Parts: sequence; C-alpha cells; structure tokens
Amino acid sequence: MRAGLFLFLTGATVAGAAIPGTDLKSIVNKMQQRSARQNASMCGYTGTRIYTLHNSHLSNDMVMKYRVTMSRASGKRFKLISTQHAEFLARRALNALVQSEPTTRKQEEQGNIDRTNYRFALLGEDVLDGRRCYILQLSPRRNSQYLVLGKAWVDAQSYAVREIKGKLAKSVSFWVGKPEVDARYAKFDGFWMPSHSWSLSHVKLVGKTTVIVEFSYDRFQRCSGSVPSAP
Repeated sequence: MRAGLFLFLTGATVAGAAIPGTDLKSIVNKMQQRSARQNASMCGYTGTRIYTLHNSHLSNDMVMKYRVTMSRASGKRFKLISTQHAEFLARRALNALVQSEPTTRKQEEQGNIDRTNYRFALLGEDVLDGRRCYILQLSPRRNSQYLVLGKAWVDAQSYAVREIKGKLAKSVSFWVGKPEVDARYAKFDGFWMPSHSWSLSHVKLVGKTTVIVEFSYDRFQRCSGSVPSAP
C-alpha cells in the first residue's frame, strides 16, 4: 500500500502540468448520481468475506470467514462460518474491525463518498487496471469511523469509485485505533462493490497488525423496475 501524508492541491495536476477538460464539480456530481442509481437499484445481496490477520507475534495468521447478508429491511448481518488460529487478542482486534462496519442504511449513508460527508479536491489522473481514473482528495467533514482521510480513484467512464486509500478519521476502538486502509472495488453482476481491502493497525499489546479482506458475492436482489448500471 502507498500510505503516508496526502498532499492537498487546489488544482488538478499530473507531473505538475494542468489537466485540460477536467471539472471537479462535474466529476463529483456524476459520481454521486451513479452511486444514487446503484443504491436505488440494489435491494440486497448475499456473499462471503474472508478476513486474514497477520501479526509477527502470532505463530500463524488468523483467518475468519463470514457469511454476509444485506437487505434494505434488516440492514447488513454477519454470520461467522469458520475460524482458524484464533488467539484471544487477535480475535478481539479483528472482531472490533468487523463490528466497526456500517450495518444499517443510516450508517451506510454516513460513509458515502459525497458532499455531505467530504470536501473534495482534484489532484490529477491515473491509470488503474488499464482504466483512466480521476484522483480526488478526501477531506472528511467530521470525525467518523466511517470516513477516510485520503484519496479516491474515480473511474473516468463510469464515475464509480475504484479505490480508496488513507486513514480512518476516527478511532475504531481502544484496541485498534485509526487503521490505514486501502480498498479496491470491482463490478459484480452490474454493481460496483468492494473486492479486496488491506488495513494496517497498531493493536494494543500486540503491535503492528495487518488485515486482508477478500469479498465474494453469490446473489444480488434488484429492486423492482431497476435497470443495470453503466459500464
């Protein structure tokens, strides 16, 4: 992960040169519109997450597998399927990370990449997985464990968020603090969803700890009358 301080620039630059034809307001508007369409189209999903925790003080990496179910009516629910090498402190730290995730629609909205939650600046452009992306500076409007101080890579064609890097704006818990995060997104059955994430925490008593999460999805429930999203 490329982590560290994030430079706040007032204009869009690539190697110091201005980028023609880019407009921050338009990018953010289209990004929010795409996100709103997806939220209106998706009424639920089921999937699996595999969390792998590594710490040099542990003899083995700890692995926890969860079944995840989300619906508009009941929110997001986690069911532990299996656990490997679950030492007490490591399990407590990983449980804190899992429990810090938004589970209700209101909590999900508190983490949306939009003007309600963030101030934006256009830093430049990049190519991610062969696709042109805009790089946006993310400056949270409040301290929240659902918000990230860092950067977002926004696909220049679909205006979907492809990657987020930074540090959580608020401590997750006494055990975990403010993890550094790197989250990737990909398209599943027409929806842009998390595919892979990495976080670094300095956990009390055991020190530097990394957690890798692998996401998979087996079913999406589309709302009545919805249409697939753009590429």
